[in-house]
Amino acid sequence: MYRFQTLGRGAGRKVEPDLSKLQNRKIRVSGTPVYEVTITAKGDVANVRVLKSSNLGIDAEEIAALRQWKFRPATRNGKPVAVYYTLTVNIHVR
Repeated sequence: MYRFQTLGRGAGRKVEPDLSKLQNRKIRVSGTPVYEVTITAKGDVANVRVLKSSNLGIDAEEIAALRQWKFRPATRNGKPVAVYYTLTVNIHVR
């Protein structure tokens, strides 16, 4: 079993990464990766950049899941705009 949660607000839809290769380990694993992403004016995640890896060897799976997330877009003068966002994620595999 794993728990995948963000330390941010505004995510309307979250997709969890495939962490099945971590579940076969006999020890508990956790990590707190940090990403810089662009949230487009439509609320999609683009341009994911790893600022701090989880060091669990699953960065590709995490990025693939993040690209499927949907956010409420930021607005400026009432119109949706793209923004950079620093996203911190907690991962706990039991």
